[in-house]
This record gives sequence, structure tokens and C-alpha cells, in this order.
Amino acid sequence: MHRGMVVLVLCAVQFVDVLGVTSTTTAIPAVLDGLDAPGSAAGPLAVAYPMFFGGLLVLGARLGDRYGSRRVLAGGV
Repeated sequence: MHRGMVVLVLCAVQFVDVLGVTSTTTAIPAVLDGLDAPGSAAGPLAVAYPMFFGGLLVLGARLGDRYGSRRVLAGGV
């Protein structure tokens, strides 16, 4: 596999990650309105997604160590 293709795939994965965090952050007001939750609930909602995502990163790293990073990345994409 060419290095340029590897860089392109990694950039695409990073873009999807940033897009997910951004969409979650912009959706918080709509979620609060839908749940009739007070504005003070925005903090825990803003923290919950990155914590959950961080846990999945640890899980993905463990799977990558066990099954190989290329196979895990291909399965995730």
C-alpha cells in the first residue's frame, strides 16, 4: 500500500471523528428541548460523548493489538 493512500485514509478517519464531535455539540440544544431538560444539563451531555468516545478508542486500541490495526481499521471504516 502506498504511503499516500495510508495518509488519505487516516485523514478521512480523523475528519469523520471531528465531524461526529461537532455534530454532537451542535445538537445539544435540540436534545435539551426534546427532553424538556434544564440548561444545566448541557454540561454532562457535552462531557458524555467524548468520554464514551474515549472508551471506544481504548477498546479499538486493544482490538488493534489483538487482531492487527489494519484489520480493525478496515472493519471500522
